[in-house]
Amino acid sequence: MKRRVVGLVLLGLVAYVVGLVATFPAARAVALAQSQRVDATGVSGSVWHGSAMRVALGPGTPLTGVRWDVQAWRLLTGRLAANLHFSVGGADVQGHFAGGPDGRLAIDHATVRGPVAGLAELAPVPVLALDGQLLANIDEARIEGGWPRMVRGRFEWTDARVIAPVSLRLGTVNGRMMPGDDGAQRLELKAAGGQLAVSGEVRFLANGQYRVDLRLVPAADAPANIADTLSLFARRSGDGAFVVRRGGRLGNL
Repeated sequence: MKRRVVGLVLLGLVAYVVGLVATFPAARAVALAQSQRVDATGVSGSVWHGSAMRVALGPGTPLTGVRWDVQAWRLLTGRLAANLHFSVGGADVQGHFAGGPDGRLAIDHATVRGPVAGLAELAPVPVLALDGQLLANIDEARIEGGWPRMVRGRFEWTDARVIAPVSLRLGTVNGRMMPGDDGAQRLELKAAGGQLAVSGEVRFLANGQYRVDLRLVPAADAPANIADTLSLFARRSGDGAFVVRRGGRLGNL
Protein backbone atom coordinates (compact mmCIF):
# COMPACT_ATOMS: atom_id res chain seq x y z
CA MET A 1 0.00 0.00 0.00
CA LYS A 2 2.86 2.38 0.84
CA ARG A 3 4.41 2.16 -2.61
CA ARG A 4 1.09 2.56 -4.37
CA VAL A 5 0.06 5.63 -2.39
CA VAL A 6 3.50 7.20 -2.83
CA GLY A 7 3.16 6.73 -6.58
CA LEU A 8 -0.29 8.25 -6.60
CA VAL A 9 0.80 11.28 -4.62
CA LEU A 10 3.81 11.83 -6.87
CA LEU A 11 1.52 11.51 -9.89
CA GLY A 12 -0.62 14.26 -8.42
CA LEU A 13 2.40 16.46 -7.85
CA VAL A 14 3.47 16.11 -11.46
CA ALA A 15 0.02 16.59 -12.91
CA TYR A 16 -1.11 19.60 -10.92
CA VAL A 17 0.34 22.77 -9.51
CA VAL A 18 0.64 22.89 -5.74
CA GLY A 19 -2.63 24.70 -5.26
CA LEU A 20 -4.60 22.10 -7.21
CA VAL A 21 -2.91 19.08 -5.67
CA ALA A 22 -4.36 20.02 -2.28
CA THR A 23 -7.79 19.19 -3.66
CA PHE A 24 -6.87 16.17 -5.80
CA PRO A 25 -9.84 13.85 -5.18
CA ALA A 26 -9.06 10.72 -3.21
CA ALA A 27 -11.69 8.84 -5.22
CA ARG A 28 -9.68 9.45 -8.40
CA ALA A 29 -6.48 8.31 -6.71
CA VAL A 30 -8.16 5.11 -5.55
CA ALA A 31 -9.51 4.52 -9.06
CA LEU A 32 -5.95 4.68 -10.35
CA ALA A 33 -4.97 2.08 -7.76
CA GLN A 34 -7.61 -0.49 -8.66
CA SER A 35 -5.24 -2.19 -11.07
CA GLN A 36 -2.73 -2.42 -8.19
CA ARG A 37 -5.04 -4.78 -6.22
CA VAL A 38 -6.20 -1.98 -3.92
CA ASP A 39 -9.97 -2.11 -3.56
CA ALA A 40 -11.61 0.78 -1.69
CA THR A 41 -15.21 1.86 -1.27
CA GLY A 42 -16.88 4.92 0.22
CA VAL A 43 -13.91 7.16 -0.55
CA SER A 44 -14.12 10.90 0.12
CA GLY A 45 -11.77 13.83 0.66
CA SER A 46 -8.39 14.32 -0.97
CA VAL A 47 -5.12 12.42 -1.25
CA TRP A 48 -3.84 14.58 1.60
CA HIS A 49 -6.81 14.35 3.91
CA GLY A 50 -9.62 11.89 3.37
CA SER A 51 -11.44 8.74 4.36
CA ALA A 52 -12.73 5.42 3.04
CA MET A 53 -15.39 3.14 4.41
CA ARG A 54 -13.43 0.03 3.43
CA VAL A 55 -9.97 -0.70 2.00
CA ALA A 56 -8.90 -4.20 0.93
CA LEU A 57 -5.27 -4.92 0.11
CA GLY A 58 -5.37 -8.16 -1.83
CA PRO A 59 -6.89 -11.22 -0.13
CA GLY A 60 -6.14 -10.09 3.45
CA THR A 61 -8.57 -8.84 6.07
CA PRO A 62 -9.92 -5.45 4.94
CA LEU A 63 -9.52 -2.22 6.87
CA THR A 64 -12.67 -0.29 7.70
CA GLY A 65 -13.34 3.27 8.80
CA VAL A 66 -10.04 4.41 7.30
CA ARG A 67 -9.01 8.05 7.75
CA TRP A 68 -5.72 9.64 6.74
CA ASP A 69 -3.91 12.96 7.07
CA VAL A 70 -0.77 13.03 4.92
CA GLN A 71 2.20 15.21 5.82
CA ALA A 72 2.98 16.63 2.39
CA TRP A 73 6.39 18.07 3.29
CA ARG A 74 7.74 14.58 4.02
CA LEU A 75 7.47 13.78 0.30
CA LEU A 76 10.53 16.01 -0.17
CA THR A 77 12.52 13.39 1.77
CA GLY A 78 11.25 10.55 -0.41
CA ARG A 79 8.99 9.25 2.34
CA LEU A 80 5.22 9.17 2.70
CA ALA A 81 4.10 9.97 6.24
CA ALA A 82 0.57 10.20 7.54
CA ASN A 83 -1.56 10.01 10.63
CA LEU A 84 -3.84 7.01 10.08
CA HIS A 85 -6.94 5.71 11.78
CA PHE A 86 -8.66 2.44 10.86
CA SER A 87 -10.32 -0.66 12.27
CA VAL A 88 -9.20 -4.24 11.67
CA GLY A 89 -10.52 -7.39 13.28
CA GLY A 90 -12.87 -5.24 15.36
CA ALA A 91 -9.98 -3.30 16.95
CA ASP A 92 -9.38 0.42 16.58
CA VAL A 93 -5.89 1.44 15.36
CA GLN A 94 -4.47 4.94 15.13
CA GLY A 95 -1.01 6.38 14.95
CA HIS A 96 1.70 7.91 12.79
CA PHE A 97 2.97 5.77 9.89
CA ALA A 98 5.79 6.55 7.46
CA GLY A 99 7.08 4.54 4.52
CA GLY A 100 8.87 4.80 1.22
CA PRO A 101 9.72 2.92 -1.98
CA ASP A 102 12.34 0.87 -0.08
CA GLY A 103 9.53 -0.99 1.69
CA ARG A 104 10.54 0.17 5.16
CA LEU A 105 7.74 1.18 7.51
CA ALA A 106 8.06 3.30 10.64
CA ILE A 107 5.29 3.49 13.25
CA ASP A 108 5.27 6.04 16.04
CA HIS A 109 2.86 6.71 18.89
CA ALA A 110 0.27 4.18 17.76
CA THR A 111 -2.49 2.61 19.81
CA VAL A 112 -4.52 -0.55 19.30
CA ARG A 113 -7.72 -0.86 21.31
CA GLY A 114 -10.54 -3.39 21.10
CA PRO A 115 -11.67 -7.00 21.57
CA VAL A 116 -9.01 -9.67 21.37
CA ALA A 117 -11.34 -12.19 19.73
CA GLY A 118 -11.26 -10.53 16.31
CA LEU A 119 -7.49 -10.02 16.39
CA ALA A 120 -6.93 -13.66 17.34
CA GLU A 121 -8.82 -14.72 14.22
CA LEU A 122 -6.13 -12.95 12.15
CA ALA A 123 -3.40 -15.15 13.64
CA PRO A 124 -2.17 -18.16 11.63
CA VAL A 125 -3.29 -20.55 14.39
CA PRO A 126 -6.73 -21.86 13.40
CA VAL A 127 -7.44 -23.65 16.70
CA LEU A 128 -6.70 -20.58 18.85
CA ALA A 129 -9.66 -18.66 20.26
CA LEU A 130 -9.21 -15.82 22.77
CA ASP A 131 -11.42 -13.29 24.53
CA GLY A 132 -11.01 -10.10 26.52
CA GLN A 133 -10.04 -6.50 25.78
CA LEU A 134 -6.69 -5.25 24.50
CA LEU A 135 -5.00 -1.88 24.88
CA ALA A 136 -1.58 -1.66 23.20
CA ASN A 137 0.65 1.39 22.96
CA ILE A 138 3.46 1.35 20.40
CA ASP A 139 6.00 4.05 21.16
CA GLU A 140 8.01 3.25 18.05
CA ALA A 141 8.46 0.40 15.59
CA ARG A 142 10.54 -0.17 12.48
CA ILE A 143 9.51 -2.84 9.97
CA GLU A 144 11.69 -4.00 7.08
CA GLY A 145 10.83 -6.70 4.60
CA GLY A 146 7.63 -7.43 6.48
CA TRP A 147 9.58 -8.20 9.67
CA PRO A 148 9.71 -5.95 12.80
CA ARG A 149 13.35 -4.96 13.27
CA MET A 150 12.65 -2.81 16.32
CA VAL A 151 9.55 -2.46 18.49
CA ARG A 152 9.18 -0.51 21.69
CA GLY A 153 5.82 -0.56 23.47
CA ARG A 154 3.52 -2.29 25.91
CA PHE A 155 0.06 -3.82 26.13
CA GLU A 156 -2.57 -4.78 28.68
CA TRP A 157 -5.03 -7.60 28.04
CA THR A 158 -7.86 -7.42 30.56
CA ASP A 159 -10.44 -10.10 31.34
CA ALA A 160 -8.08 -12.36 29.42
CA ARG A 161 -9.45 -15.75 28.54
CA VAL A 162 -8.42 -18.68 26.37
CA ILE A 163 -11.50 -20.25 24.79
CA ALA A 164 -9.81 -22.92 22.67
CA PRO A 165 -7.99 -25.29 22.54
CA VAL A 166 -8.55 -25.17 26.34
CA SER A 167 -10.81 -23.03 28.52
CA LEU A 168 -8.78 -20.90 30.90
CA ARG A 169 -9.09 -17.56 32.66
CA LEU A 170 -5.84 -15.57 32.71
CA GLY A 171 -6.99 -12.45 34.56
CA THR A 172 -4.88 -9.51 33.39
CA VAL A 173 -1.94 -10.06 31.04
CA ASN A 174 0.69 -7.35 30.74
CA GLY A 175 3.41 -7.31 28.12
CA ARG A 176 6.33 -5.07 27.28
CA MET A 177 8.32 -5.21 24.04
CA MET A 178 11.77 -3.68 23.78
CA PRO A 179 15.07 -4.18 21.93
CA GLY A 180 17.61 -6.35 23.75
CA ASP A 181 21.32 -5.66 24.05
CA ASP A 182 22.04 -8.42 21.53
CA GLY A 183 19.73 -6.96 18.86
CA ALA A 184 16.89 -9.38 19.63
CA GLN A 185 13.41 -8.19 20.49
CA ARG A 186 12.34 -9.01 24.05
CA LEU A 187 8.68 -9.53 24.97
CA GLU A 188 8.25 -9.61 28.74
CA LEU A 189 4.99 -11.27 29.86
CA LYS A 190 3.14 -11.39 33.16
CA ALA A 191 -0.35 -12.75 33.82
CA ALA A 192 -2.00 -12.56 37.23
CA GLY A 193 -5.45 -12.85 38.76
CA GLY A 194 -6.58 -15.87 36.76
CA GLN A 195 -6.35 -19.63 36.76
CA LEU A 196 -2.78 -19.63 35.45
CA ALA A 197 -0.03 -17.23 36.51
CA VAL A 198 2.52 -16.52 33.80
CA SER A 199 5.90 -14.79 33.98
CA GLY A 200 8.94 -14.69 31.72
CA GLU A 201 9.89 -13.57 28.27
CA VAL A 202 9.99 -14.43 24.59
CA ARG A 203 12.95 -13.34 22.47
CA PHE A 204 12.69 -12.78 18.71
CA LEU A 205 15.87 -12.75 16.63
CA ALA A 206 16.32 -10.86 13.37
CA ASN A 207 16.53 -14.10 11.38
CA GLY A 208 13.03 -15.15 12.46
CA GLN A 209 14.11 -17.47 15.28
CA TYR A 210 12.49 -17.21 18.69
CA ARG A 211 13.25 -18.37 22.22
CA VAL A 212 10.57 -18.90 24.88
CA ASP A 213 11.42 -18.83 28.60
CA LEU A 214 8.23 -18.88 30.69
CA ARG A 215 7.13 -20.01 34.13
CA LEU A 216 3.50 -21.18 34.50
CA VAL A 217 1.80 -21.69 37.87
CA PRO A 218 -1.75 -23.15 37.96
CA ALA A 219 -4.09 -21.64 40.56
CA ALA A 220 -6.15 -23.70 43.00
CA ASP A 221 -9.27 -23.19 40.88
CA ALA A 222 -7.62 -24.15 37.60
CA PRO A 223 -9.27 -26.94 35.56
CA ALA A 224 -8.52 -30.41 36.87
CA ASN A 225 -6.81 -31.45 33.63
CA ILE A 226 -4.60 -28.35 33.37
CA ALA A 227 -1.52 -30.27 34.55
CA ASP A 228 -1.94 -32.85 31.80
CA THR A 229 -2.36 -30.11 29.21
CA LEU A 230 0.70 -28.16 30.38
CA SER A 231 2.78 -31.35 30.43
CA LEU A 232 2.39 -31.59 26.66
CA PHE A 233 4.72 -28.61 26.12
CA ALA A 234 6.16 -27.67 29.55
CA ARG A 235 8.39 -29.32 32.12
CA ARG A 236 7.14 -29.67 35.69
CA SER A 237 9.45 -28.18 38.32
CA GLY A 238 9.76 -29.26 41.93
CA ASP A 239 7.61 -26.45 43.32
CA GLY A 240 4.52 -27.32 41.27
CA ALA A 241 5.20 -24.81 38.51
CA PHE A 242 5.69 -25.62 34.83
CA VAL A 243 8.64 -24.28 32.87
CA VAL A 244 8.64 -23.67 29.13
CA ARG A 245 12.05 -23.35 27.51
CA ARG A 246 12.03 -23.89 23.79
CA GLY A 247 13.12 -22.28 20.58
CA GLY A 248 12.33 -22.43 16.92
CA ARG A 249 11.57 -20.33 13.91
CA LEU A 250 8.40 -18.35 13.30
CA GLY A 251 6.20 -20.23 10.88
CA ASN A 252 7.26 -23.50 12.49
CA LEU A 253 5.52 -23.12 15.85
